[in-house]
Amino acid sequence: SGFHYGVHACEGCKGLFRRTIRLKLEYDKCERNCKIQKKNRNKCQYCRFRKCLAVGMSHNAIRFGRIPQSEKQRLKAEKDVSGKEEHQSPQLDTKSLARQMHEAYLKHFHMNKAKARVFLTGKTSTPPFVIHDMDSLQHAEKKLLTQLLGNMTSGDASTLREREVEARLFLFCQYASVATVTELTEFAKAVPGFATLDLNDQVTLLKY
Repeated sequence: SGFHYGVHACEGCKGLFRRTIRLKLEYDKCERNCKIQKKNRNKCQYCRFRKCLAVGMSHNAIRFGRIPQSEKQRLKAEKDVSGKEEHQSPQLDTKSLARQMHEAYLKHFHMNKAKARVFLTGKTSTPPFVIHDMDSLQHAEKKLLTQLLGNMTSGDASTLREREVEARLFLFCQYASVATVTELTEFAKAVPGFATLDLNDQVTLLKY
């Protein structure tokens, strides 16, 4: 019925497009790729709005014709505000962000640069034990067995079974894993902006 939002369109599609943009509506996603025609155009607003975008309708392509002056001014004001919002991006204070992340790291992680340097240079008598392959796993089993036997009499030691050692080692690894996950989660929650992300995105970032 006229030239609306940059294309020739009917009044119905013009109204749908304007409401969707102005109210920031989100329609239920449709996978059927509905064929939008005059007789069925009201059945699927999702596909109808997609067709509006596909043919080139744009909020920035308003052309003023025979419309009331008040409506013209309102549309122009909306366009100006929309344009400013698109081009204005908040300036990220990188120094402040780095400081907050550093403070969060020191607060929630037991390992820091100074401690790591001590461990790597061998200047500590109690380095952390890390299981990273089968050899280190077997070493952990032997170490745990030695610790258990050291606190037992010969009679008790004879009854100690391999399954008990394996169970205790598994429990130790489980506790260590829980502690690590807790540290990582608390650190992530302290990172600026993390808590505002969608829950699924938060989980994905924590996993990878």
